[in-house]
Amino acid sequence: MLAAACATLLMACRGGELAAAVTPPNSVQVTELAHRWVDEVGRARGLESSAPLAVVVTNAQELKARAENDIRAQYHQDELEQTRRVQVSLGMRPPGPALDGPPGTISVSLAGMYDPPSRSLWIDAGAESFEFIVAHEGVHFLQDMHFGLDRFLAPITGDSDAELARTLLVEGDANAACIAWESGERDLASTSPETLRERGVQVLDAEEEAFDDPVLGCIHMLPYNYAPSTIVELVHERGWTAIDALYRDPPATSEQMLHPAKLSAREPAIPIAAHPERLAGALPRHTSVRQDTLGEARLFCMLAAVVPSERASAAAAGWGGDRIVVLETSDSRDLAPLVLGLIAWDGPDEAAEFEPVFRQYLEEKLPGRYQLERRGRDVLFATQVPTDAPATLLAHAWNVFVIPS
Repeated sequence: MLAAACATLLMACRGGELAAAVTPPNSVQVTELAHRWVDEVGRARGLESSAPLAVVVTNAQELKARAENDIRAQYHQDELEQTRRVQVSLGMRPPGPALDGPPGTISVSLAGMYDPPSRSLWIDAGAESFEFIVAHEGVHFLQDMHFGLDRFLAPITGDSDAELARTLLVEGDANAACIAWESGERDLASTSPETLRERGVQVLDAEEEAFDDPVLGCIHMLPYNYAPSTIVELVHERGWTAIDALYRDPPATSEQMLHPAKLSAREPAIPIAAHPERLAGALPRHTSVRQDTLGEARLFCMLAAVVPSERASAAAAGWGGDRIVVLETSDSRDLAPLVLGLIAWDGPDEAAEFEPVFRQYLEEKLPGRYQLERRGRDVLFATQVPTDAPATLLAHAWNVFVIPS
């Protein structure tokens, strides 16, 4: 879903011709302004429009409903509900009735979105930062024309981190293009990646309490408030053509999008295979229903819920790879499932830095419902551990995960 949530945007709209407007512009005015601004931001980004752009003026409620319909069209309802329960198991959201409605519901207020199938911008003309939002969504239109965004919206089964990496690219590129447009510097020469990262961390810390679920709020904000710094650094080094190349060969992990050097080197994730059938003896009633990845970005957001973002970022850096296995019993499908996960780090020192902060997170979010153990560079954990699970659960779980030598 390519939607702009006003609360998550790092940049404020430049002072423009709408600043003194008493009432929102009408549909004709919005269309005229949108076409002009998209042309301008396209020149800043080096992307020209090659197809007609449709503009639909709507409101926040209709935008929210349309975005939710798009989510439910991409994901089956059962999958959305399972994702919610996994998030509960991992402490990303509280147990009990959901605060954000049925699965697929968006808990933030949307101000604009680009719809690839219809090649149209849907805009709330009464939103704050209207000018910036139009330009941001317009970049998505240009990205779609040149690179095709359908494959960047499609789910990647078993690798949620790769999905997030693509979102970080698409949204980070859009915000960086808007920075170039607002600054008047196509090469972003005066824009400091370090300053952008610092501001991104400040925004994350300041906005944490604005979300019912801070971990999910952080994950939602990262593409807008952190990824642009990576894009700007690459533009400084190799120009916008380096960003264009990322659409032909997308980043594989969120780590790559958080660390420009690792993106340039295409540092791969440490491959981890999982064999949940090896747990049959310890958990005979449990069945594996899902395997997935977390990635550095999600782990960072989990840690940032209990420590300042700067410390969370340091503790999450050095991530090497991970794999989680979701297990359920026939009578627990409406409850938070048991999740087992192995996180491999670049080395023992990085694992040792991460482990106590992660333990603090688990203790605050899931007191008495987790197990955690570190061996060298590897950290093994279990969440929502059933009361009848054997005390040796983690001893058995180490045999579930295999890292090829």
